[in-house]
Amino acid sequence: MGATERLRFRNYVVAQDLMVNREFRARCVSGSETECGAESALSEDIKVVDQWIVQHFHDTGHDAFRREIADYAVVRAGEWL
Repeated sequence: MGATERLRFRNYVVAQDLMVNREFRARCVSGSETECGAESALSEDIKVVDQWIVQHFHDTGHDAFRREIADYAVVRAGEWL
């Protein structure tokens, strides 16, 4: 799946590069005045990040997290219009 854009009368497709694994990370955003800020390690396995979240919750009671998912994209030129 990808997005199609038109630039200078030519279609371009931007899609996830399936040759490179996505990367995941989480950061604890719990706290009333300031965020905790603890971060998981970067991982290609979201289950590892989710396990870190559960362990951090168990250890601290913190229950709010920001998960980041990063991937790589490729662009391919399509047909001329």
